[in-house]
Amino acid sequence: MVIWFSPHPANDATDTLRFETAEFRYHEARQIPTTGWQRAPLPFHDFFAAPTAAARNGAVLWIKLRFNTAELPPGRLAFFTDYTPERYLIFLNGEEIFRNYSDPAARRFASFEPAFVPLPRDSLNVGRNEIVLRLESETSGSLGLGNTALGDERLIRDKHDLAYALQFLGPQIINGILASLTISIFLFWFKRREEKSFFWLTLVGIIWWTRNLHYSATDPAIGAAAMWSMVSISIFLLTIAFFCFTVTALDVRNRIRWIWFSVAGGLALILIREALLLSGHSDFLAFAFVAPFTLLLSIIFFIAIVRQPSAENLTMFVAITIAILLSFHDMMFLGNAWQGAGFQLQPYASVVVFSAFAFSLGRRVLLAFDTTENLSTQLEASVAHIRKELAESETERRRLEVLTAVEQERTRLMREIHDGIGSNLITALAVAQNQEGGGQTVDTLKHSIADLRAAIDSLEPTEGELTLLLASFRYRMEPELKKAGIGLRWHVDILPPFEWLEATNALHILRMFQEIVANCIKHAGASEIAVNCVAENRDGRAGICIEFLDNGTGITSDTVLEGNGIANMKARCAAVLGEIDIGCRRDRQGTRVAIWLPYDRRAVSRPALGVP
Repeated sequence: MVIWFSPHPANDATDTLRFETAEFRYHEARQIPTTGWQRAPLPFHDFFAAPTAAARNGAVLWIKLRFNTAELPPGRLAFFTDYTPERYLIFLNGEEIFRNYSDPAARRFASFEPAFVPLPRDSLNVGRNEIVLRLESETSGSLGLGNTALGDERLIRDKHDLAYALQFLGPQIINGILASLTISIFLFWFKRREEKSFFWLTLVGIIWWTRNLHYSATDPAIGAAAMWSMVSISIFLLTIAFFCFTVTALDVRNRIRWIWFSVAGGLALILIREALLLSGHSDFLAFAFVAPFTLLLSIIFFIAIVRQPSAENLTMFVAITIAILLSFHDMMFLGNAWQGAGFQLQPYASVVVFSAFAFSLGRRVLLAFDTTENLSTQLEASVAHIRKELAESETERRRLEVLTAVEQERTRLMREIHDGIGSNLITALAVAQNQEGGGQTVDTLKHSIADLRAAIDSLEPTEGELTLLLASFRYRMEPELKKAGIGLRWHVDILPPFEWLEATNALHILRMFQEIVANCIKHAGASEIAVNCVAENRDGRAGICIEFLDNGTGITSDTVLEGNGIANMKARCAAVLGEIDIGCRRDRQGTRVAIWLPYDRRAVSRPALGVP
């Protein structure tokens, strides 16, 4: 035996003793065997190194511990062990002092629950004493004794409570949490069945929960042996589910083949285990074959990290590596190879693994939320854009309705003017021409008809085309110029559209053109008029300059540019935000009248029109 600690040493006694070795024997006798004992180190587990059924001579293991009362502290004493099988009895100096069952016919299930047993001091001998344990199990590989101590009852109670929390109560709590997580993942998969990785993760949770049942199932309905068999087989099934989850979550190439490979391999290991048990041997070899699967899992994750180094892949790789190391720890612990933590750590691996999976799932959910928010933002922007387009479309529709109505009204007015007033003026002109002495009347009627035609031309839709307006003016005025003996030289290229050139502004421009030609006929005595259009910028504004050049008498310095005609032209030019220049030609061979019109009038305010 070895001393754990002695906070209050007194003489040769110590507060707590730990048994380092013990004597053991397999025998189904009801009384303590007297011969055949062998010595072994503690803790002792026959999980991996159990002898054959014939050598064991049954499923009962006797263990004997020896101690001396001189090594014990005064006061109340207690006995502690952190691992017991399904059923056990404890004898002190040949007398039974404790058993963990009341019905001899009941079959308990090994749950790795630590034992705390007070020792009656009056049953101790002076000097040498013996504690004998009778351990019974229906399951191969579940017999054995863990860390064992004897000493002060309070200190032993503390050790028991710590062991109970770490290796019994803790796994039960973790298994409850694991069940909740598994149900949540199952519901998530049930709603999104295309997420195959969550199906396998659900299966991992179910199998792992089943694997951990032996920490809480003390009286399983299927029996202790069947329960142990299910727990053992779950290790292989857990490996298969884990492998399938890995290749699915990482989207490994040919994952369907990998899944079939893992299923076939896991079933083969289960068959190997059953064959070993039927032959009376330990199933250690079958569990040893799980190592290649776990190594392959690590390799697959490592390759995934190299190809796609994401936080999710790295987290799951670390979690699986930790789970493999903890499983290796438990195999070595149960195989008596080393003590390690002194209890099984495999249940805690589920916390690590599912925490990593929860992290990965959380990342995916956050990414989904971000994507949803971005899509929502984009949708709102699209809706706003569509609303704006609809508003613009509605505005345009209303504008087109107004334009259509205006166009229909314009057409009606043009038809009424042409068929009504125009027809009457033509008739009056014909009558006046047939009467003697009606020269002044004829001139007045002709002038009225010309004005009427200009008004009609201004009502014609031009779509902002100044070229079309000039062409219409040329068509109307060229015959009149020929009658007056005046030739017309025309140089007008196709011009860009003027957005502001609607009926009112078109009439202003036509009236200015009429006044220029009328002045030329009446006052210039010219034989030719030239009309030119040139691009010209004024004060940073783009525009077009329309020049009327005649070869008449011209304008001298004594000419007074006054009168209603000139004033009206200036007023009309100002109304369209243009500029008019009247003067001599550069060669002094006639008159030049230039009208400059801007392309864009939005930046300049429009003055009030003061013309009749």
